[in-house]
Amino acid sequence: TLGSLLVLFPLCQLRTLHQISFAGAVSVFTIGVVIMILLGQAYATWDQRGDIVIEAGPQGTGYEGFMSGFSAMTSLVFAYGGQGMYLETMSEMR
Repeated sequence: TLGSLLVLFPLCQLRTLHQISFAGAVSVFTIGVVIMILLGQAYATWDQRGDIVIEAGPQGTGYEGFMSGFSAMTSLVFAYGGQGMYLETMSEMR
């Protein structure tokens, strides 16, 4: 869509390590905000936790359905999603 194009297109134009460092600063700031939100939520609901019992047992093995397999494959894709920036970084380091 047009909205996603307007957001992603400027980010695809980052060609130097100096420009990528600004994107990294935004990323660090966003992670910090998320951690603060989670800590605030945990602090606000600490007295509501009650007696929680967690039952642990053996993990299931074998075929568990389409969504389980699809989730495993997409996690592999997302794990290597940053590889597209490798060539640009290497060309900058020459």
